[in-house]
Amino acid sequence: MSIVLHPTTKLELEQFTVRPAHALLIVGPEGSGKSTISRRLAAALLQVDNPENYPHYRTIEPDGHTISIETIRELLNFTKLKIAGEGIRRIIIIEQAQTMTTEAQNAMLKLLEEPPEGTVFLLDVANAQDLLPTVRSRTQQLSVRQPSAQALEQHFATQGFDSQRIKNAMLMSGGLPGLMHALLLGSEEHPLVQAVEQARAILKASTFERLAMVDLLAKQKSELTRVLFVLQQMAHAALRQGNTNSLKRWSQILKVAYDASEALANNAQTKLVLTNLMLGL
Repeated sequence: MSIVLHPTTKLELEQFTVRPAHALLIVGPEGSGKSTISRRLAAALLQVDNPENYPHYRTIEPDGHTISIETIRELLNFTKLKIAGEGIRRIIIIEQAQTMTTEAQNAMLKLLEEPPEGTVFLLDVANAQDLLPTVRSRTQQLSVRQPSAQALEQHFATQGFDSQRIKNAMLMSGGLPGLMHALLLGSEEHPLVQAVEQARAILKASTFERLAMVDLLAKQKSELTRVLFVLQQMAHAALRQGNTNSLKRWSQILKVAYDASEALANNAQTKLVLTNLMLGL
C-alpha cells in the first residue's frame, strides 16, 4: 500500500530510521495509517522489501478485545532466540497496544527495560494515555499528524482515483489516510469501514428510522464509539470545505456527536445517549 504522510511525521520517521531507539510508540487516531507506517518502518529498519517474509519479524494484534499476558509471555520467548549479525535484526509490532491487559503491560515493561539486542518494538495506540505511564516512559513517541487535504488529493490522484471519488472518500473518512485508502479500494478489512457505512445510514435516515436503530447499536459499544468518531471526522471535513449551505447542519452533527462521546465517557446510560443523538441529528 502506498502511503501519504504529513511532512513533520515523515521527517521524524526518517530520523528514527537513521537513529532507531529500542521502542517507538506510534500515536494517532484509528484510520490514520499507523499499521502501514509500522510495516513500512519495519521494512526500512530490516532493509527488506516485505517484512512479513522475514523470520525475525512478528506482529501482535488483539485476540478479541485484548492482548493477554500469555501473548506477551510467548513474545518473551521469541525475543530469547539468538540472531547472528549486527544492527537491527528483529522487529516486533504491537497493534492497538492499549488493549494489553495491565498484567500484559507489566510483562511488556520487562522487555522495554531490558530490550534484547538488535530488537526494535513498534507499538501503536490511538491515545498514549491509555497505556501505563511506566510503559510510555520507556518508548520514544511519534505523533501521526494528518496530511493536508491538498496532499491527500494529489496522492490519491497519482494512484489513479478520479477526483470525485477522492472528494467523497475525503468527506466520509474525515481525511484519515488509512481509512480513505480503504474506502477508495472498497475494502471491508479496515475496522472503521463498517462504522462509516453505519454513520452514512444514520445521516440518511429519518428521525423515526434513526430511533429504530437505538436498541441494536446500544448492544455494540465498541462499534458505537467508532460511529461517533466517524461522525465527528465527517463533520470536521465538511466544515473545512466551507460550504455555507451545510455549515449549520454539520455544526449540529459535530456537536451532538461530541456530546454523545462525552456522555459515554462519563458512563451515561447508552440507550439514553443514543436517543438524544438520534433526535439531535
